[in-house]
Amino acid sequence: MDEIPDAIELLIEDHRYMEILLDRLDLSDDPAEMRGLFMRIAGDLAAHESAEQDVVFPAARAAVPSGRRDVHELTGEHEEVNSLLEEMLTLDPSSAGFARRASALVLGLRAHFAEEEEQLFPALRAALEPAVLVGLATHVRAAKWSAPMFPVA
Repeated sequence: MDEIPDAIELLIEDHRYMEILLDRLDLSDDPAEMRGLFMRIAGDLAAHESAEQDVVFPAARAAVPSGRRDVHELTGEHEEVNSLLEEMLTLDPSSAGFARRASALVLGLRAHFAEEEEQLFPALRAALEPAVLVGLATHVRAAKWSAPMFPVA
């Protein structure tokens, strides 16, 4: 029988999927493909962030001793990435500016994912019972489903 994934496993699955898209964005030189990949990343990231903000970060603030500080830092990183995404939305994918910002996006998201996976997620896993994390997975899915869409130009 298959195990039901917990909230952390769902978020890590998101990270792996977005890393594939980031790799493709980083390697592409076709403006249409770059724009499509950017929009997929932005949309998936909006849903992922919603789940973190609405479900995972509140759980971390409550359960993890360093949770308030960690969540504050990660929320700041979300804001930086979102500003970068908004800026990229206005740029022509064939421009050097878009390519520079795409590189910054790739680096920033990889660092953010690593920070979550190396610091926050292990602390959360240590603080919460496995059944609680499985229960949070339902809320993660619901938050992702009801997340606001990334604005499409």
